[in-house]
Amino acid sequence: MPKRPCPFEDSYSPQMKLHVGAKEVDNGVMRSEKMKAVYDRTLSLLYSGAKNVMNNNTVERMETGFEVQKVKAANTLHQMCLTAQGTLARPQPFSKNMEMQPKNRSSCGHSPNILLSVIPSCSYCESQLCDSCIKSCHFCQGIFCPKCSLTVYQEEEKVLCLSCC
Repeated sequence: MPKRPCPFEDSYSPQMKLHVGAKEVDNGVMRSEKMKAVYDRTLSLLYSGAKNVMNNNTVERMETGFEVQKVKAANTLHQMCLTAQGTLARPQPFSKNMEMQPKNRSSCGHSPNILLSVIPSCSYCESQLCDSCIKSCHFCQGIFCPKCSLTVYQEEEKVLCLSCC
């Protein structure tokens, strides 16, 4: 036989466990004073930054103590080369005193155009290309080999590189 229900439904309040975290405390007691302190600090940082810009001062350190990170101007992305020992190494930089020696064959096996002083290479895999193998991406306009590009046949024939697919 089941228990009968409590006849005093209105006055019954079940006791439940509540987790009170830092966010609930901050939103409750002394919320306006804490938010006023946050707003005042934000305004002071904005005003000090505007003063530095107006005075053409370059700020090396902010008043908060954070250091400004310098952005590297040079592109650090490059193709890695495999050495004879089987380790990865950075490619040797091209210097002006090194002479360009044209290769007799490109990576596809065709002979490259002799009129060109520099044989074009694929922007993705860096293999040498002949005139018949050059594919230009429809979106980024980069030069790619047939292995690193896809031909899309929709309304018109478009060539897309693997990055833009």
